Amino acid sequence: MNKSKIVNWLKEPIITKKADPFLNFLLAFMGAMIGTLFYQSSDMSYWEYILWVAPFAFLTVLIIKVISSVWKNSRKQREE
Repeated sequence: MNKSKIVNWLKEPIITKKADPFLNFLLAFMGAMIGTLFYQSSDMSYWEYILWVAPFAFLTVLIIKVISSVWKNSRKQREE
């Protein structure tokens, strides 16, 4: 791999339209596994657990999307 390919590879954004479906699947799968492990170790009922986890998951996804959009906008400004 020559230097220009490495530089282009490093400049590419981490989250792209091409990689988003895979990244979304990976994040959803990891979240489900972590949630399952936490539910098994807690003494909460299923519905109590769902009511606790749903807002937390929503906020986590919202924070990731905001960080991604801010990062994309800063990249666009630097390239112009």
